[in-house]
Amino acid sequence: MESRKCGKCGATWINGQLFWATGARAQEKDLAGLVCNGLGDHQCLNKKRGDESGDTWAKRLAELERLEQDRNL
Repeated sequence: MESRKCGKCGATWINGQLFWATGARAQEKDLAGLVCNGLGDHQCLNKKRGDESGDTWAKRLAELERLEQDRNL
């Protein structure tokens, strides 16, 4: 079994599968958009750092605003 842990955010890869620091399975593109692209540095292990195709805080905010608008219709 191979295990790597990011010294910056605590995300862990076990046999190539990414897990959040909470232990939940994750996708590297989401980790990039939510953490690495804004906070990553030389310690960052995410090979998708710089990728903007996954989840981001801006996308999450837009979805919350859309849901709120739908609720108010």
